Amino acid sequence: QILDHGAAVARVVVLIHGVSSCPRAFVDFAPMLHARGYNVVTALLPEHGYADRGSDALRRITAEELARFGDRTVDIAAGLGDEVIVLGISAGGNVAGWLAQIRPDVSRSVLVAPFFGLGAFGPRLNMVLMRALLLFPDVSIWKDPALREAFTGGMQHAYIRQSTRATGEIMRLGLATYREATEDAPAVRDIVAIMNHADTAVSNATTQAVLGAWAADGAVVTDYTFPAAHG
Repeated sequence: QILDHGAAVARVVVLIHGVSSCPRAFVDFAPMLHARGYNVVTALLPEHGYADRGSDALRRITAEELARFGDRTVDIAAGLGDEVIVLGISAGGNVAGWLAQIRPDVSRSVLVAPFFGLGAFGPRLNMVLMRALLLFPDVSIWKDPALREAFTGGMQHAYIRQSTRATGEIMRLGLATYREATEDAPAVRDIVAIMNHADTAVSNATTQAVLGAWAADGAVVTDYTFPAAHG
């Protein structure tokens, strides 16, 4: 979805949702940015957005597909504004991180709870976990194993099951970004990361490792972590 002002403007914002979600996640935020004068591109991650919430489409995701998706989305945005700002959450945060590493035509990259790794584990253990998830056969995990496709809770625009293979592929993109960050300076010099100490799904330690590598190479890195007390 594109919210535009009929012409290119000073800034265009790209919004990338998280795993199992869809652009509906930004239904309130995107119009707020548009009202401030931005052109806004709300992008749809590969294999997301099917009406069937019980779809197993996520099992088809690859890290390469996510990277190509990020490139195509920035290519679109570049025609809509002088400066391109990318914001992604969860798996979308991984794409925003990859773009921060490789796309000099992005002026700012904002990573919200990026899914660089699982839980409280650091980069090395997450590398092992990633390989295990990619090596073993894919398993579809229902959000409610008892109700399965009858589950009606959660966000109504999100899938109700997750793929272990997709989890591994999303982590593979995140860890590719980490490896690149330890070897080369990021193409984007203004990087923002937002984390949450109450979040047990993603690895803040791995995110901090990526941020540290970027900062060491001279990028301006701003990070904020919500205290666990907020829940």
